[in-house]
Amino acid sequence: MQTLNLSKLASLIKKRRQVLGLTQQALANQTGINRTTISKFESGRFFPSIPQLEQLGTALNFELAPLFETAPPPATSPSKSYNITVVGLGYVGLSLAVLLAQHNQVTALDLVKAKVDLVNQRKSPLQDDYLADYLANKDLRLVATTNPTTAYTKADFVIVATPTDYDPVQNYFDTSAVEGVVAAILASNSHAPIVIKSTVPVGYTAELNHKYQTNRILFSPEFLRESKALYDNLYPSRIIVSKSADPKITQASQLFASLLKQGALASDIPTLFMPPTEAEAVKLFANTYLALRVSYFNELDTYAELKNLDTRAIIKGVTPALASITITHPLVTAGIVYLRTLNNFWPTTKTFPKI
Repeated sequence: MQTLNLSKLASLIKKRRQVLGLTQQALANQTGINRTTISKFESGRFFPSIPQLEQLGTALNFELAPLFETAPPPATSPSKSYNITVVGLGYVGLSLAVLLAQHNQVTALDLVKAKVDLVNQRKSPLQDDYLADYLANKDLRLVATTNPTTAYTKADFVIVATPTDYDPVQNYFDTSAVEGVVAAILASNSHAPIVIKSTVPVGYTAELNHKYQTNRILFSPEFLRESKALYDNLYPSRIIVSKSADPKITQASQLFASLLKQGALASDIPTLFMPPTEAEAVKLFANTYLALRVSYFNELDTYAELKNLDTRAIIKGVTPALASITITHPLVTAGIVYLRTLNNFWPTTKTFPKI
């Protein structure tokens, strides 16, 4: 399969435009393509359509064929063991570390020594029955450390699962921890793909790649529950990993997805590959959908309780597929958590207004 080399296209557009003495606006006038879009093409952050490619080729006098390369075959089951570093020992990081350590050498990095010591003693620092069981009883190749140099230098993959707390004063998610980790990895390791699992604003991964002049920063959203994090990794509803115009990076994305599948107990897991910004948007709207759903059934349950009605009968009539859900009024607590996510998530992107 032929794929467009986005970085080669970006370089070619800028070079040919400058050789011909054209500004971005002049090129926009010639091609009918918005100037902002041309700027995105030149930064390598945007895929052009075929008509746009043809317009650019005509205006800048270059051939399209050399921009397309043969993509490597998709990765199947991993053929060897890998050195994987996971940064952050929260629910996301620890569950991934345990999942991957079944078949790979995993180094878990955290600043909190108490957490590191517990993991090395094969005890879970978090409340999660599956984590506790796997740490105590499974043959895991897992070591935890507080030393970044040890963690980064020899890694084949680095997973970033550091917290991104919402700042209500500044109205944004604090991604400084994520960026600090990414910068340290890039300075210590020249080859490992970096997979961000932290919750980040829409467009953040593309901005990081642009800022650090690299293309090996990927994004893979997680869909986990606290206290069920490892279970949700063992039986995932789907796996999503960002892809790149660079065939080598796309191959790394496919390999990472295969590593997650290798550790899972479920089979035939739906797997999607998409640009990082779309993958970030999936996380955004998955959270908002869950928030709305929890809020909806909280309200239904409250109404039924006030009117002394059978909540389950109402749900069965409204949507039979959900008739078997567990009705417990403490869902209100979960609703509050997810509604906070709903309200706070919108400011993470400039594209959408806050509701």
